[in-house]
Amino acid sequence: MCKKTTSTIAEKQSKEFNDVIETLYTQGNDIAAKKFSHMYFTIAVTPDNMKVLGIEGDRFTISYGTISRHYDKDTAHYLPKDVWMKLPEAIVKPFAISKYYSDSGHLNMKGYRLYTVIQYDDGYIVAGVTVKNAGRNLKVNSISTIFARDKNLSGKEEVIFIETKITPLQEALLRKPNSSQYQPEKELSGDKVNSSSK
Repeated sequence: MCKKTTSTIAEKQSKEFNDVIETLYTQGNDIAAKKFSHMYFTIAVTPDNMKVLGIEGDRFTISYGTISRHYDKDTAHYLPKDVWMKLPEAIVKPFAISKYYSDSGHLNMKGYRLYTVIQYDDGYIVAGVTVKNAGRNLKVNSISTIFARDKNLSGKEEVIFIETKITPLQEALLRKPNSSQYQPEKELSGDKVNSSSK
């Protein structure tokens, strides 16, 4: 499928995603669930520089189940409507990306965390993504969770991408609890992808 066709599909489905969010926040979960339950939505096409890092699905997808779980979950995961609306554009322009591991260590990678450009409540929105096979010869970047983060990088994360220019607040967020484990941007730039998403 050509890029133009893929982009057109993504734009159409991004509008469908916006309809889901609008319905959920104006009419409630009961009505939204009747219309969108068990549906998946494409919200963005994956930039090539993310594919190089391993986020290799052709597009970013999210299920209605994931959206609705976050709608009435705890305060860390509940997000205002305008944050959801910004997600399709922001997810392809993260200021940092990390690999996320289970408690048992680096042999068990669970997925990626994309630190978006959406600032919220003195922190930033982070999207958890796993690469999944969606069908024959088709991989997608499935969004499994979205949450606000205002504290340091988790000890289970390894930063694999940092944007060339980040703010002091963004930089502080990417420090691990043990700062000696955190490599400054200059050390990362030599062997990590470090250019803007197009």
